[in-house]
Amino acid sequence: MDDMGAETGPLGSGGGGGDMLAATYDPTGIEASAFDTDNHIDGSTNGVYTLTERTKLSGIEAGAEVNNISDANATDLTDGGETTLHKHASSSINAATTDRVLGRDSAGAGAVEELTLSQVLDFIGSAAQGDILYRGASNWERLAAGTSGQALLTGGASANPSWGAGGDWVMITDSTAGEDGVASFDFTSIPSTYKHLKLILTGRSEKASAYIETVTLKINNEAGTTTGKQYYGIMVGFYGNGSGGGAFETFQQYTAGVAPMCAVIPAASSTANVFATYEFTFADYAATNKAKNVLVFGNYQGRDLSNFQEVFNGFVIYENTEAINRITIYPAANDFAQYSRATLYGMK
Repeated sequence: MDDMGAETGPLGSGGGGGDMLAATYDPTGIEASAFDTDNHIDGSTNGVYTLTERTKLSGIEAGAEVNNISDANATDLTDGGETTLHKHASSSINAATTDRVLGRDSAGAGAVEELTLSQVLDFIGSAAQGDILYRGASNWERLAAGTSGQALLTGGASANPSWGAGGDWVMITDSTAGEDGVASFDFTSIPSTYKHLKLILTGRSEKASAYIETVTLKINNEAGTTTGKQYYGIMVGFYGNGSGGGAFETFQQYTAGVAPMCAVIPAASSTANVFATYEFTFADYAATNKAKNVLVFGNYQGRDLSNFQEVFNGFVIYENTEAINRITIYPAANDFAQYSRATLYGMK
């Protein structure tokens, strides 16, 4: 009986109107307050959230979608307690500068580093100056630098490149006179790795009030002042202008202190823009057991195009046996004119 004197009975006893039957409202026999969510259980479709779960859900923005990374606003996404990713709504990974690749160059495991393309290419192998990168059958590979004077040879399609002998003549150096002319063409530190040398000259002199000027040759900067380092030579020429001609021969035995005349070139009074061309061959220049012979072949125009043209042959002997490492040619008293050019080649 309750405080009002009404008869009461246990939950589900069926006594009195409005009773809540235990078989209906407490089928699992919890026998506790129905208003305490700690006593609720998950259904097959709907579930009960804990306070912790409700706190997490309250941080999700309205309209957020599952698996849409742009909706993520977490500070840290962690794995094993270590931060592995930071993603914010309006940020991305920033590089310190341009032209960088993310990777790791330092030895061992560690943080990602910003690498240059050169650093990435060094992963291919022990790269050094002069090496060449090429595509092999399945990977990028490194061709180590060859020896001095070698040429890069292709093996054609489906084959790797290699180093080998190139053409017979290889250009060593080339020089052209500028607007103010040049006093000489001086080739120094000539390597000894070739069989023979060839010097090609296209020349004209700035000598005023003259039609021609001679060109002088020095070997190893020797002017013939030292006994045993003197020069001898002979020059043979043919000349003509279509209506007549002839030949000349000059033998030269140079005294001490005199470097040899080796060519004749047009000067300022000669027809404008006309240059002489000469070829000098230094045979077996690097040998140390023989005197050096220099063969000379060329042509020049002495006055104007209607006057005599001359073909010039000859040789110079440098009586010393030392290897040639320097060659100098220069007009006897003036400069080479603008556009004069000298190119030195070596024969493989």
